[in-house]
Amino acid sequence: MSSSRPARKLNRVHTRHEPRLQQSGAGTEIPATAPPPRGNTVKPTGPGRNHGLPFMILAGVVLALSFWVGPIASTLLWAGPPPAAAGSAGAAGSPAAAGAAAAGSAGSAADVAYETPWAIHPGAADRIRAAGLPLSMDEGSVEHFHSHLDVYVDGKAVTVPAGIGFANLAEGQSGSRSPLRTQDSSGILHIQTKTPGQRYTLGQVLQEWGVLSDTGAIGGLPAEEWAIFINGKGQATSVGSVFLHPKDEIALIHGTAPVKIPSSYTFPPNL
Repeated sequence: MSSSRPARKLNRVHTRHEPRLQQSGAGTEIPATAPPPRGNTVKPTGPGRNHGLPFMILAGVVLALSFWVGPIASTLLWAGPPPAAAGSAGAAGSPAAAGAAAAGSAGSAADVAYETPWAIHPGAADRIRAAGLPLSMDEGSVEHFHSHLDVYVDGKAVTVPAGIGFANLAEGQSGSRSPLRTQDSSGILHIQTKTPGQRYTLGQVLQEWGVLSDTGAIGGLPAEEWAIFINGKGQATSVGSVFLHPKDEIALIHGTAPVKIPSSYTFPPNL
């Protein structure tokens, strides 16, 4: 017996991977258009649009600046601190500034160079004794006379300082002293002794001054390079053999001689 039931339509089962079909106007099924994805989407870049160009421009600018800024920065880093301004408090207190001040007060740098080795240094009492001279608190009166000493280095006069022959300059002329001494910077040598007939030499004066070395150098200059004049006449002798006499004018000359070699000295009337 045949059944007259109508044929049942089978519903099509869609899977996740199969697009749904929609009815077209022509009666055929076509895939349905998929809806756009939700959330943020990346906008497509149009044809010919180049996002790398700005980065290339920026890199070029940075590279160009490095050529200009680099050398300037390195110069500033390696140049060091600026030199101290002349006359500043720090520079004024330095030894170099003190030397410059001395040069300004005493004359040219060459003059100062000649003066420096001729200063009287501590230890005078030991030098006086080493020269074979006694120290006493009072002045001798048995022998009393004066000579004069000039010293020249390359034509420039060297000051014969006050205080030669005094044991301690801090005590002034009231302290102990030797029979050979200077009381001022005139170059006048005062010879006052208690021993009659005692003879003294120029070498002893230079030794207690501190400018005569064990090798015979005078002021650091070799002995053989010095010339000795007494009353304007050259002497072929050493300083140790030059004896002091009343009113003698003694000149020690190294290098270029002065324009006129002194042959006499005008002593004050009281000497």
